[in-house]
Amino acid sequence: MFMSLEVHISQSLSPVEDEKFKSLAQRLSMLLATEGIYIKGYLEGLPYFSRLTEEKKKSVNQSLSFYCELCREQMSEGYTLSDGPSFLWRALGKLGLIPRSDLFQHFDKEAVIEIYSNESVQLFRNLNFFKYCSYSLEELHAKEWWFNYDRDPKITEIIYDYAAKVFSGELKENFIPQVPVHVVKEIDSQDRLVMEVQFGVMGPLFKNKRPVAVIVTEIPRVLDN
Repeated sequence: MFMSLEVHISQSLSPVEDEKFKSLAQRLSMLLATEGIYIKGYLEGLPYFSRLTEEKKKSVNQSLSFYCELCREQMSEGYTLSDGPSFLWRALGKLGLIPRSDLFQHFDKEAVIEIYSNESVQLFRNLNFFKYCSYSLEELHAKEWWFNYDRDPKITEIIYDYAAKVFSGELKENFIPQVPVHVVKEIDSQDRLVMEVQFGVMGPLFKNKRPVAVIVTEIPRVLDN
């Protein structure tokens, strides 16, 4: 849980992508607010995003644009963002990913659902993710996950090992990974949340009959700091 894209730091070359990010982050923040979830779009001065390479900035903006459009489509057709199954199904369709047929039988309505590519790029996170997050959208997209979250490295190793087996084709079906219940801590966020995380289902997502992404579900529980 709580992984992020690879980040390359450099000096900002142009304000164009910076302004685009601010607009997209603010739009997504407003969309989330319609569901009673309040996530700050960005920090004053864009301390993290402004230092990314132009290529990385464009990648982040494409990701945000995709998610904003996904939300807009969901809502324009009369569905709420909290309607987990329909929101996930819409995301799978837009990403061109095909799950195993029994995937939706494994979901708990309170589960955090995330999709990652074989390059550890997060392609999707459901609304529940934001219920257990006090980082800004800028911090989520412009910082490596290990600067945001603390977790036992042995747990991380277990998770990556399962993911590797999914992408190699060794694990071809949805499964319940043997990941111990563990604690995840926000390192430098507004609220510094501490969560107990229980893993649910993991499984391959296919394109052209090849596993190109992995879906992961978790049930977090916020602990008293």
